[in-house]
Amino acid sequence: MKKGIVLEVDDDFVTLLTPEGEFVQVKNEHDCEIGEEIEGTVMGKPIVRHHSLRYVILSLVAACVLIFATLFHLPSNEVYAYMSIDINPSVEIGVNEQLQVLKIQAYNREGKDIVSRLSDWNKKKFVDVTREIIELSMKRGYLQKGGQVLIATVEKEHHRNSSHELSTELTKIQRSYQQKNIVVKTTTSTMGVRKEAIKKGITTGKFLQIEKKKEKNEGETKQKSDTPLLQKSKPNAPTESNHKKEEKQLKKELENHSEKQLTPKQSLHKKIEEKGYLLKQEERSFQPEKKEKVIKLRAEKQQKEVRQKEEYRKEEHQKEVRRKEEYQKEEGQKKVRQKEEHRTEQWR
Repeated sequence: MKKGIVLEVDDDFVTLLTPEGEFVQVKNEHDCEIGEEIEGTVMGKPIVRHHSLRYVILSLVAACVLIFATLFHLPSNEVYAYMSIDINPSVEIGVNEQLQVLKIQAYNREGKDIVSRLSDWNKKKFVDVTREIIELSMKRGYLQKGGQVLIATVEKEHHRNSSHELSTELTKIQRSYQQKNIVVKTTTSTMGVRKEAIKKGITTGKFLQIEKKKEKNEGETKQKSDTPLLQKSKPNAPTESNHKKEEKQLKKELENHSEKQLTPKQSLHKKIEEKGYLLKQEERSFQPEKKEKVIKLRAEKQQKEVRQKEEYRKEEHQKEVRRKEEYQKEEGQKKVRQKEEHRTEQWR
């Protein structure tokens, strides 16, 4: 058996250029093309043709093809990007620039269950392994219709072609599972965030979910603390129940005042209160005209109190609306700043 680069292809044999510089003919047992590297059974002795211009040119062409293939087409064994897949099984996949899977790590018990059931995944296309993980999760009962899959991508270094191909493949996955009523969400992050997630023993996607929920809870707590309770009524605003309480208290005080020795100031208050109380007692004996006048004055007074209450409520409502608008504006500016910082961090 000899291995080499195809120089000529005939019906019965193929001419190869071996690494030792020999030209050999092997059986045509493969569907091969010129420039391709194959291995075959040798037919006869090696052919040495140092002075053949044709073979020299073919040798140079084959060498160029080999160099080109080495530089641009041979798969890399270095991880280019990490993709975390969170269903409940949490799994992280490391891929090279050709999006071939190099590493798989499970981050929980369910993830270990799925990884143990994967077929030969080494150097397999990322899209195929991802589909297999999702399908296994459905079979094992981890994912139901209406469920969600989160795929978070972290690039070690940005490569335009690989990044574009990855985005295209993820879009295909989203569309294919949309028909099965399964939502596939995608997001991107940074190596710094991934390091923080690894410290906590979780995937990048799970870390992002926790942080997002934490920010939401903090925002709701702040909003509650910044929103004062609306007062149902203005302090010291006169009400019907207050009038009754004051009247009862006045009667009790009038009964006790006679037994106590009062100061000049207390005596003056007593006279004012007694006068008010007597006026209330005498209302029953008023003539109809005077009684109607008193009723009218009371009605006007009540209307005035109602207007005051309504104005107070309006003022408080307007203040509350302004506070909410200012809070929403601050939150909006905060989100814009966070997005700008996130984009800047991704660019770096």
